[in-house]
Amino acid sequence: MVDCVALTPWHADQLIEVQSGIGHLVMISSAIVYSDGAGLSLDSAAERGFPDFPIPISTDNPTVRPGPETYATRKVEIERRLIKKAQIPVAILRPCAIHGPYSKRAREWWFVKRLLDGRQRIPLAYGGRSRFQTSSTSAVAKAILQSLASHHTQILNVADADAPTVAEIGREIMRNLGIEAELIGLPDEPYPAEKGGTPWSGEKPIVLASSIIGVETYAQSVPRVIEWLQQATSQRAWTEVLPQLAQYPASFFDYAIDEEAIGTEGAVPLSP
Repeated sequence: MVDCVALTPWHADQLIEVQSGIGHLVMISSAIVYSDGAGLSLDSAAERGFPDFPIPISTDNPTVRPGPETYATRKVEIERRLIKKAQIPVAILRPCAIHGPYSKRAREWWFVKRLLDGRQRIPLAYGGRSRFQTSSTSAVAKAILQSLASHHTQILNVADADAPTVAEIGREIMRNLGIEAELIGLPDEPYPAEKGGTPWSGEKPIVLASSIIGVETYAQSVPRVIEWLQQATSQRAWTEVLPQLAQYPASFFDYAIDEEAIGTEGAVPLSP
């Protein structure tokens, strides 16, 4: 059984109740559970400051404390309940920025829409250097299959074979679309960035040590996403295709803010 929507401790209890009819249990958790040496995490970055993780983050890195407070603390609570109470093999998967066709929050649309709208210059917070580990749906599938080979409970980081910067993501999307634009790096500022902030933007890198063998790079897997996005949005409003992305702040696609950002002191074109 693969549980992709275990969001509360109650869901963990449900799984424990039916475990007698299951051979293996796979629970999709998240890399958001990790905390740094100061106890900072992605879940609280906007309020407490951006975490400073080791590169890469291994599965034995500390996590936030379990509890009902946030998405991350609830995920940890679920993980620990399953590990403690399950009598069958359990695989806890911790992906990061998941991408793949049919996503309702396809982060790639941040670049794709700008390029299709003819934006010739695109500002990027933190100089485009941000690295927020990408995890393809194909990597998640590989992790599920790999976990079935074990008869022991395990925690697995799920990551692409690389961790591209935001600028590298943008250039890869441009290459797939066949559309060029100039990327403009903006000066650093406290998180979250007010200008040029993308779905991958952060002050410091988030890079996972992958537990999965034979995964693709971001460049190898992202063409499927780009192709699907173009097809899916050709006859439907993007807000219908990507309802979760549409819930982001209205300024996400405010090109007036982009223009203002491009004129920011210290903004510089990024070399190809």
